[in-house]
Amino acid sequence: EWIKTLYLFWVKRQKKHIRVLIIGKGYLSVVLRKILERQGDRAVVHSLAKNPEAIERTISRSRIDEVLLANPEVKHLEAVQIAEFCERKGISFRLLPNILEVRMGEVVIDDSLGIPTFEIKSISLHGSAFLTKRLIDLTLSTLFLGIMFFPLFIIGFLIKLTSTGPIFYEHKRMGFKGRTFQFMKFRTMVQNADALLKDLVKKSDRPGPVFKMKNDPRITSVGNILRRLSLDELPQLLNVLKGEMSLVGPRPQVLWEAANYNEWAKKRLNVLPGITGLWQVSGRAELTYDEMIELDIFYIEHWSPGLDFKILLKTLPAGQRPEN
Repeated sequence: EWIKTLYLFWVKRQKKHIRVLIIGKGYLSVVLRKILERQGDRAVVHSLAKNPEAIERTISRSRIDEVLLANPEVKHLEAVQIAEFCERKGISFRLLPNILEVRMGEVVIDDSLGIPTFEIKSISLHGSAFLTKRLIDLTLSTLFLGIMFFPLFIIGFLIKLTSTGPIFYEHKRMGFKGRTFQFMKFRTMVQNADALLKDLVKKSDRPGPVFKMKNDPRITSVGNILRRLSLDELPQLLNVLKGEMSLVGPRPQVLWEAANYNEWAKKRLNVLPGITGLWQVSGRAELTYDEMIELDIFYIEHWSPGLDFKILLKTLPAGQRPEN
């Protein structure tokens, strides 16, 4: 992801003119076009299209670098759709202040054009923020694995000694940008735990597309201790080293849970999933499914290295257990 970001930045730097698409008609779009043409560093393309699909075709066909929406007839959900298309393409998206219904925390006011515009902020970590977070993950996960090497060996020995099956439990999970990966934990359940799940789903303690059961009969005696101390999560440090997870972020979801996400919940897939996260230190099992999603999105919108360290410091001393 960061290589793609650097490449798109380099491509834009090689162009003499930034290609700007103005979407709309009337006084606002005319004024905006005159302002851009006076600046001299932008090549303006004008579109009267209202349909998001038609606008997306224009963006791709005309090799657009920046999109400015000045059309009050475009519904706010369609505007968000265009903004998300631009985000996937690495294109800046701004709109004139006709659309105020977009969610707070996603909007940045920008007056660099001489008139105020709203820029819909990407709900994802990219560029320097992505690199900073990744560097922190690599440094701390390597440190933790070095410190915990001997305890990890003892845990593996006890698992093998007390129950039949492998030391590690691997399961396919949904991660960054909807990509699947093999999620790792110390095995804390009987060997055929996944086959038994279908008979337990209806007994879940938590409403919504997630499974959580307080007294899960599949958990082994050693597994119960590991879960209580959150030691079963330590192998996920290997997922962090491989770039599949982060130390802090939304928890990676099993595929059947992610398949039930609505459009709002899917935004939590815009960052690497984490070993721990904001909602794990903000109420944990007492939170509803909707509250968990809201906290995950809040974390993505307000990410900073300081927030990650704060969550880690709250997680470690209390032995906070990540869910799922």
